[in-house]
Parts: sequence; structure tokens; C-alpha cells
Amino acid sequence: MKQLQFRAWLPKYKEFAIMGESDLETLQSFIFHHGDSPYLQSATGLVDKNNNAIYEGDFLGDIYDGCVVYWCDACKSYELFYIDSTQQAHCTACLKELFWSELVEDEPNLEVIGNVYQGVLE
Repeated sequence: MKQLQFRAWLPKYKEFAIMGESDLETLQSFIFHHGDSPYLQSATGLVDKNNNAIYEGDFLGDIYDGCVVYWCDACKSYELFYIDSTQQAHCTACLKELFWSELVEDEPNLEVIGNVYQGVLE
């Protein structure tokens, strides 16, 4: 069974609150405190080559440089989006350029390099 993982960006502290153990009590408490936050993000179920969970809003590096993981309502799945020069996000699957299944196959090579709130991390 896939464990649910969430994080919430806390603008006041400029850091994430990350949900601990994936049990019902912890999940309920986390959602109680952060569930109405516009900054709540869920894990995609993938991990990068450094064993970091990949969440919505994460930037990926290497050949996916500059792309961000988001939920696509049209595809009804997580997908990779690229951000154009006008700051608009475009789903690579909707454009038939790259599909989530291809990203899953490349999981051992994925690397999180930042997120939409903190930018690219060094």
C-alpha cells in the first residue's frame, strides 16, 4: 500500500513542515494544521537518486532542467511541466513531449534540485 506523504510550505518561516509517519493520526493532525494551506503538496511516490521524495512543485535537474512536477487535471496524473518565458506552465504530456511513465522509467537518474518556493537549491 502506498504511503501518503505531504509537506506544507510555511512562508513565515521560509521552510517546509513535513508530515512524519504515515499513520491516520499523524495524517489527520497534519491536515488539521495545514490542510487549508494553498501551499500543501503531496509526494508523487517517486524518489530521486539521492533518496529524496519527489513532491509536487519540485524542480528536476539534468536533462529535465527547469521542469517542475505538478498535477495535471487534463491527464489526471502527476506530470512534468516546463515554464516558458512568460512564466506559464505547460504540461509535457499534454504536448505529447514527455509522459509520466517515461519519468518513472528514469527514476534512478532523477534529481531534485529545488522547488517552487525556495528556487534552485545549491
